[in-house]
Amino acid sequence: MNTDDSIKISVIIPVFNAEEFLAECLESALNQTLSDIEILCIDDGSTDGSAKILDEYALRDSRIHVIHKENHGASAARNEGIKIARGKYIAFLDADDTITLDMCEKSYIHAEYTNADLTAFFANYDPRHNFFDPLYQKLEYDEYFGYDKFSVVLSMNWTIWGKLWKTSFLQENNILFPPEIRAGHDQYFCIKGAFLANKISVFYKRLYNYRCNPKSLVYIQEGKNCITRIEPFFMALRELPKLGADSDMLQKLSKVLIVFISGVGLRCNSSYWKEYDDRFLYFIHRDHMEDTLKQVANEKKHLRKYLEYLLRGVAIGKRPKMENNGKSSIQNFGKCLEKIFLFPLQPFISIRKYRKAKKRLLEEQKKQEQKIEQLIEQKENIILDLEQEIIQLRRDPKI
Repeated sequence: MNTDDSIKISVIIPVFNAEEFLAECLESALNQTLSDIEILCIDDGSTDGSAKILDEYALRDSRIHVIHKENHGASAARNEGIKIARGKYIAFLDADDTITLDMCEKSYIHAEYTNADLTAFFANYDPRHNFFDPLYQKLEYDEYFGYDKFSVVLSMNWTIWGKLWKTSFLQENNILFPPEIRAGHDQYFCIKGAFLANKISVFYKRLYNYRCNPKSLVYIQEGKNCITRIEPFFMALRELPKLGADSDMLQKLSKVLIVFISGVGLRCNSSYWKEYDDRFLYFIHRDHMEDTLKQVANEKKHLRKYLEYLLRGVAIGKRPKMENNGKSSIQNFGKCLEKIFLFPLQPFISIRKYRKAKKRLLEEQKKQEQKIEQLIEQKENIILDLEQEIIQLRRDPKI
């Protein structure tokens, strides 16, 4: 542990050929309303003008620390940042995204108040990005509500950004990104981190600005990288029993995993269909999840045709006709997650009850304040009347 009490948050930015948006990203970090931060920029062997931009900004502001290294991927770059971070908390920022100017301040205050190992918050999404997050879209954005870690593992956004992690928690538990994984490492990190966290809180503010960048690794899901995104889920699932996960939790996570991977598989580029299905089936058979696959196929109508191909044990490189006039399966994926046993409904119910109770409390508080104001006003009027009577009595010559 090498934390510095004067540094509240370490913002870790892995950078690889991001010169187009890098300055905007850095400006959003530098102009935070909370100034007690450090900005760790890990240049992952950029070949464009990114390195020069980073060095120029580092000369302008001492809070920016730049590390130039050979290209080993975003996982290795983020791990480097985690190891040297001195702030009490860590936030991850992609070099083509930005954060709201109050992100550090608001998330820090919230994390300190809740003392959570992990604080998750919301993002503003580029309108070009077809993103559907069923749980977050159903909640209100102006309040927070604490989940138990079981619910969060099942329902949180899998991305590494949009979260504030306690540095001591990550370093003491040696929670790092798998360096061999170039795409989908977020899922592994978030699942493991959420499971190990003693406390998780969700802060209902939009503090991260996600950019739809066609050049980024994440956005190229229709290509080769969608195949590599399968493995991190299975990696995390295999590791959780060693960390104490019970069979019921593993079963639920397995179903969520299959639904998610099926949704990505239905969207990926046709050139990779067979390779994707082969990879999917390999992990299903390796981890003996055939029965779970059958359960999901029976329960999820919009995935049934696709999963029937896989259940025959043959990745024939075809896709069934999509329902809803061929709309992206990601929307069906979201709908199926929000309904059922895969995601506990308790968070939705609890939040509604919480907000109704808070509304009633505020109304009662307002009524009490109005009564107090009326009593104060009555008291002031009585005092004024008494003062007037005293003045009149003093002026009366008969007294």
